[in-house]
Amino acid sequence: YVFSDTAWYEAQPEGLVYVDKVLYGYKGDMPDNYKLTVNADVVGLAGSAFSHQTKLKEAWLADGVKLLGHGIFAQSGIKTIRLPADLTYISRTAFYDTPIREIEIPASVTEIRKGAFYSCDGFDWGGKVILNNNKCKIDYEAFTFKPIIVYQGVEYTYSAQKPTVEGNYWYINYYDSINGYFAIW
Repeated sequence: YVFSDTAWYEAQPEGLVYVDKVLYGYKGDMPDNYKLTVNADVVGLAGSAFSHQTKLKEAWLADGVKLLGHGIFAQSGIKTIRLPADLTYISRTAFYDTPIREIEIPASVTEIRKGAFYSCDGFDWGGKVILNNNKCKIDYEAFTFKPIIVYQGVEYTYSAQKPTVEGNYWYINYYDSINGYFAIW
């Protein structure tokens, strides 16, 4: 919100607002069921750029977008997103309290930070994370409830303890008290 309430921001037309090659946000009343398309000439999306935008339903982010700021889609209406293939991390509270139900995490992502998917109702009810990098560092509090993880085409259900029944289960293999890696029991 660094430019909010400034003369510069007030002078911007309604719609998507850019600061050079960074998408700052959406000014004005977003249309219903909005689909955001971000081209490769944009290098980043500012923190909280689309937070509280409940009419935002879908986003397509081109390869080449390198940075997604903290809380970028927090408490928005986003349900579907295509992340850039070269994205390296998912920031804190990126999708906090959204209805997102399924997301594919590119193999380039090496870290999912605290609160990234916290309070996502879709994950609480059988939502899926398609994970393409089993060396991805996952903060303990990245999710409220642990989603089904799809890794190499196989679905895994979360289990904090080693299961006593057969099945496909995942857990976080900790390397410190708050961070760890996706692991299969």
